[in-house]
Amino acid sequence: MKHQKIFKIYLRTTPRYLLPPKGERDKPSIDKDTAVIWWEKSSPEFISKVKKVKNKDLKVEAIGYIINKKDDIVFLSPSVVTPFETFQHVKVISRDNISKIEELKISPDKKAQVGDPVMLEWEDPILSFDTGTMEELKGKCKIPLTFRLGFLISNSDKGIYTSSLSGKRKYYLENMVNPRKSIKVIHSLI
Repeated sequence: MKHQKIFKIYLRTTPRYLLPPKGERDKPSIDKDTAVIWWEKSSPEFISKVKKVKNKDLKVEAIGYIINKKDDIVFLSPSVVTPFETFQHVKVISRDNISKIEELKISPDKKAQVGDPVMLEWEDPILSFDTGTMEELKGKCKIPLTFRLGFLISNSDKGIYTSSLSGKRKYYLENMVNPRKSIKVIHSLI
């Protein structure tokens, strides 16, 4: 995977999911250029909602990749899929609704604790519509490696729970649970 910078972003409000333009199919993941195209084709109402500056600070924290910036808008995502270099769950927010951005790094030795920012790494199964011999399919069909950023909210035998957004009083949004056996590595972020 190409090196993607990881950020902890302090937000005044929750970001909005970037949806495909009317008439286009949704995709499980998109690249940074597609994110800009979708934004440019967004409805005026959606753009207005995103750009509206919030007076009240909700004190939301996000862990994610900043995948693109355009004018006064920031595009962020909590997960990247390799080898495709595409992003899942892309959200947009006005720069005016961001109070601070800190870069995070993977800790070489710190064990992740509940509440810590983390990066999960796992292999995702794929459904391929390619045709060919078994040898041809082995060359065409690559198992994608997925990286998910978030706050570790539970690490139990049943599963690993993360949230890419955290609010006041440990209120979590955009949560994911992964079966423990599917996770290759939990990286602690500092």
